[in-house]
Amino acid sequence: MWKAKHWILHGMKRSGNHAVIDWILENKPSIAHINNPFEIMQELDQPGYFSFPVSMKRLIANRKRRKKTIFSFWPRRHLVSIEDWPVSAPLVDCQENSLNIILVRDPKNLFASRIRRASARPHGAYPQRMDATMRRAALVWLDHASEYFGDTTHLTNKVCIHFDRWLVDAQYRTNVANQLGVTSVKDPPQKRAREGGGSSFHARAQMDASEMDSLRLRWELLDGKERALLEEVMAVPGMEEMRSRLVAKE
Repeated sequence: MWKAKHWILHGMKRSGNHAVIDWILENKPSIAHINNPFEIMQELDQPGYFSFPVSMKRLIANRKRRKKTIFSFWPRRHLVSIEDWPVSAPLVDCQENSLNIILVRDPKNLFASRIRRASARPHGAYPQRMDATMRRAALVWLDHASEYFGDTTHLTNKVCIHFDRWLVDAQYRTNVANQLGVTSVKDPPQKRAREGGGSSFHARAQMDASEMDSLRLRWELLDGKERALLEEVMAVPGMEEMRSRLVAKE
């Protein structure tokens, strides 16, 4: 699977996707990253903004143009990271022939991070109430989790990553690396990813070991109003059941 020409990472905003991507790129530097080409805010503002599936050749050409590449060498393999989109329909034309990475984070931590980010820095994708956008995000998480567990099989050539476990379990990272074809496995970068806007809870650029472990309990840091919203998110049918299955795998 790892020899597929292109890799596609399916995750969500605040799912730890940029930490995982930085780790992948550090272990396999021959891959070029195409970050979030289908920004969800464009779709939320103008439904139908994107016409899927999009040509991978077009995504690569756009990246080259933005990077103003002048070198004769260009990586043959690309990693496209997609945020906040379900996996039930192909988003890229070569999706069936690509290595698909499903990244799932404990929803209590994921949505705690999104809720705290909304409190500190308003963003259309991070609502401060249980509206249609928040319900959509909950359904996308369930969509990803169903694919992670194999309840659905929309994706082929699939590697599944549980972010909370990946963060703290060296043997689990080794197992993931083996599936990706990485032979020399480094620890996750302690420096926060450049992309993604940093942590919703800490301003520091560098994480220490204790903070890396505390990332698994972000929801405990919410205040009363924020926690009430998180409870509404977790009340979406299927969320608590699916979370229980995920936590049981830690």
